Amino acid sequence: MLKKRVGWVLGLFCAMAMTGCASNPLMVNIVAPAGSTMEVGEKKYTLPSNVPFNRPDKPGEVYRTNVAFTFPIKGQAIPAEGVLLTYGFVETDVDRLSTNTCNVSEAELTKLMEGYAVIFDGFSASDHKLIYKITIGKKK
Repeated sequence: MLKKRVGWVLGLFCAMAMTGCASNPLMVNIVAPAGSTMEVGEKKYTLPSNVPFNRPDKPGEVYRTNVAFTFPIKGQAIPAEGVLLTYGFVETDVDRLSTNTCNVSEAELTKLMEGYAVIFDGFSASDHKLIYKITIGKKK
């Protein structure tokens, strides 16, 4: 009887420890002109698409990931590259139920073509804290 309880408690502890270490990805709906693509780490997404961003569990921590895009502009595939920063935050019910959206507009693509860096900031729905930042520039 004692062995069964010890085994059950150890199994529960291991399951809790594994769950506590895994962070929920931050899902962001990336909206860009049809035919655009985004690479995050090793995965490539055709846009528009919901893209999972790895994020830290603890407030104050930051993850940095390289990103790459291809945008169809005036019949050409324009490559862009940059970084994605995701910030740890305490996720509330409002955050879980909200949709995070990043819109890549024609005006931003024009700036990109002119050689400017373009920055997209995402904020939490509950307390408007920065939860991600994408900075990209035209690939040289």
